[in-house]
Amino acid sequence: MKVVIWFGPVSTSQLAGAALPDTDRIIVVGGGCPPGQGDPKCQGSTYFANLAEQWNDGQRYLPKLLRSKGIDSNAAGLEVWLGSFSAGHGAVKKLCMADADRKLITGVTLADSTYCGWAGKDAAASEGYVRMALDAVGGPRLFLATASSNEDPAGNTPSGMRCMAAIRADVERRAGIQFRPSPFWPAAISPAPETVWQAGNCILAEYGARVTHPQHASVLARQVWQHVVTPWAGSEQSCFAVATSAPAIQGFGVDPWQPAEGKAVACTMWGRWPKGGVPPVIPDTGLGQAGKLIAFAAGTVVAFMAARAAQAWLMQRSV
Repeated sequence: MKVVIWFGPVSTSQLAGAALPDTDRIIVVGGGCPPGQGDPKCQGSTYFANLAEQWNDGQRYLPKLLRSKGIDSNAAGLEVWLGSFSAGHGAVKKLCMADADRKLITGVTLADSTYCGWAGKDAAASEGYVRMALDAVGGPRLFLATASSNEDPAGNTPSGMRCMAAIRADVERRAGIQFRPSPFWPAAISPAPETVWQAGNCILAEYGARVTHPQHASVLARQVWQHVVTPWAGSEQSCFAVATSAPAIQGFGVDPWQPAEGKAVACTMWGRWPKGGVPPVIPDTGLGQAGKLIAFAAGTVVAFMAARAAQAWLMQRSV
């Protein structure tokens, strides 16, 4: 059972398609002050932070939240996917704090929702986000964020991109790795980001001013879920034989953060892929499709040649 929970001042129409195709249910939690009211408790991320507290159960949030929606947090095969736009970060970063809650979360996708505080004009990454990102760097979790250079006119918070850079810096310091520019962002997503940083399954896309703040939900979210999240979610399956001996046919070498292993150990829809890595999202049209066909053909030829060589060796042994 897969459950997608979206937080933010968003509607189902804005998030059309921003979910998994086999999702059992989508819960959209929106909020804000009623017209004519200016109570700080219902403004921005404060609203969502207060909203999350109604599910606080001894510093855990997800079990009570799921129960409120008629979902058993202990159900076999449960996968929780969190999405957040803008001020929704007030709730999502709390849901990512507890280790036990994060074990229920398969993926977090942020649509210009990395916002954080800053002391002395230095962006301070939200701890819940950093913990989830660390889980994604070295484990079977996905942490994906798009962020803009949109600044708070009042100067109360830094831009989403500054906060995302702070997340990246904290993850690099704690995990002892370096994010690298990723060439695997799908060409089907339009417009393209300025830069995509990746470490394992943590993917951070900087959009600058290429789209407006609301368009991270209304334009980008659907494409991100369709072309990145959905393929990633369906990646665990049996690998065909050739990929076990020749991972470079399907991928691009071994995981740079696991050099001691020297081999690919994870299965994906593209064949074997290094532990801690995320596979490239190759378009199903044009050159992407041609590349897949060539890779499959090459793998088939290698597998056939290996089988014939083994057959010849066995025949010689039997003479």
